[in-house]
Amino acid sequence: MYAEIPYDLIYDEELLNGKLSEYDWLHLHHEDFTGQYGRFYAQFKHHAWYQAEVKENEP
Repeated sequence: MYAEIPYDLIYDEELLNGKLSEYDWLHLHHEDFTGQYGRFYAQFKHHAWYQAEVKENEP
């Protein structure tokens, strides 16, 4: 629950099996899958935690 709003996490398998049609609204985190680290890059690019997160999300 985020801000007292219940939500579900869905992954590739659920999408491929048609589960997306059960939802009226979908929020995607662009940093999670595009590699565009945007607003955080300029400020945090030299921080170890940020570099670790980038490394974890890079193929």
